[in-house]
Amino acid sequence: MRRMMNDGGGQENKRWSKIYCSRFLAVLLVISMIHVAASQNKRRFLEHGWNKIRSSIYAQATGKTNTHSSMVCKTTECIEAASQINSSINLAVDPCDDFYEYACGRWPINNPIPPGYSYYSFTKIAELKADKYKRRILETGKIRVNGASNEVQQMPSYLYKSCMNLTVIDNLGDAPLRERIRELGGWDMSGDWDENTWDFNETLLSIHKLESEGPFFKVGIISNNCCRSRASCGDKPRSPPLHISSPFSAKTKMAV
Repeated sequence: MRRMMNDGGGQENKRWSKIYCSRFLAVLLVISMIHVAASQNKRRFLEHGWNKIRSSIYAQATGKTNTHSSMVCKTTECIEAASQINSSINLAVDPCDDFYEYACGRWPINNPIPPGYSYYSFTKIAELKADKYKRRILETGKIRVNGASNEVQQMPSYLYKSCMNLTVIDNLGDAPLRERIRELGGWDMSGDWDENTWDFNETLLSIHKLESEGPFFKVGIISNNCCRSRASCGDKPRSPPLHISSPFSAKTKMAV
């Protein structure tokens, strides 16, 4: 009889355990669903807040509303840059196998090296465009500088045109070069150099007056890091000459 009561009590406990276990699992499931929903709402809230912040910053910077279309740069410069990047990409190559070929594979095909150049790059293209822009300004008019007189603004253009006047250059011949040699104390090969009258210090001073750097050292204005309103005049040795390795010799030669 006692065994039957014990067996009955054990079965009752198992039945209640199953009920409580299923309820406990149901509660956990509900809590998990609430947590997931809360996380998604939190993410949406954060994204919504960030979009508001980004919209206000964009509106302040550009005066436009922050829409998907307005966030895309559509200026001429952006479109040109995107076109250049797109023309260089080789979509036939897997970037995981060869990223360089993927990113730049079509660059040599669409941008062959022009005659007279050893390399060609975006930097070189920008440099050539800048040179054309400067040349157009020098050829067509004056350089506009606030506070400068009209004569000063036209000086760069006058200097450029004088350098490009081939007729005058041909008529002068080597006269300017001979005058420069005379100013520097003469030259033995030209027949107008006298060792007795030649002065090293005077010649060195003349070179520094005519050139930005001297043969042994260069003089310049050095800024004061402690006090920006003050500066000092100093000199330092010239950089060592470049070393060029000749393809016909294993020896290293100095470029003078």
